[in-house]
Formats: sequence, structure tokens, C-alpha cells
Amino acid sequence: MSASLQDTLQDTDQVTPPVTQQIEQLVAVLAREMSRAEIQAALQLRHRRHFTTIYLKPALEAGLIEMTLPGKPTSRNQRYRRTAAGEALARQTIGKDSSA
Repeated sequence: MSASLQDTLQDTDQVTPPVTQQIEQLVAVLAREMSRAEIQAALQLRHRRHFTTIYLKPALEAGLIEMTLPGKPTSRNQRYRRTAAGEALARQTIGKDSSA
């Protein structure tokens, strides 16, 4: 394997964030378009900064959820929904829970 291809593969591996238990929980509760406050309430989390840092941003970066208004990330009308990858993860997570 050439050095540049190996570097590219390593970069790709590092860019994809790991799917943590917190991200799985967020994707599982996001059954419809929901605001940040609605998601936080569903997860029973009160601290906004912690929620944004540990749950919301990593899920967005992993491509598991998306904004309904991507051009206005701080809009009061902003909602979040699952992507196709998020739907697949939710099905996988639900299957894991039912087999336990």
C-alpha cells in the first residue's frame, strides 16, 4: 500500500467519531423531529452544555442526526431528526435491547 493511501485511510479512521452509548440513547429517543429541549427532556438531562458536547454534536458529526434548518443552527425553530444511518442504528439498538 502506498504511503499516501495509508495516510488517507488513517485520516478517514480518525475523522469518524465512535458511536458511544450516549449517542445511541439520543438516536433511540429521536423518533420524530424534536427540538433540543425536547430531546434533553426525553433523556432526562438538565445541563445544556453537557448535552450539546456529549450527545448532540457527536451525533451530528457522525451523521446519525441532522438539523432541519442547517443554515440556522441557533434558530429557536431548530429541530433534529434521524438520518438513514441514524435509523439503521436505532433499529440495531432496539434489537440489542430486546435480546438482552
